[in-house]
Amino acid sequence: MTNFHRIAEVFVHHFICSYELPPMAVIIDLDHTSAITHGGQQLNLFNAKYQDYCYLPLMVFEGLSGKLITAILRPGRNTHWQGECGHSQRS
Repeated sequence: MTNFHRIAEVFVHHFICSYELPPMAVIIDLDHTSAITHGGQQLNLFNAKYQDYCYLPLMVFEGLSGKLITAILRPGRNTHWQGECGHSQRS
């Protein structure tokens, strides 16, 4: 999973570099989505809401511009509210 975190950091760096001047405010918009999986991938877990095996990546957007800041791969068993505060505090 460390490679996924490195990729997420690259997205954050790209987002920061997309501004010539720092914005006055950054609104963080957190959205999750299901990514249905097939086979025996690591963290491929059953999610009762989606009635399938999946990952639940957390997509982090800047709310005003709609720019993607980063995406964080999460196990499929997470619900939409689990772990979002921990990820935002870690950044």
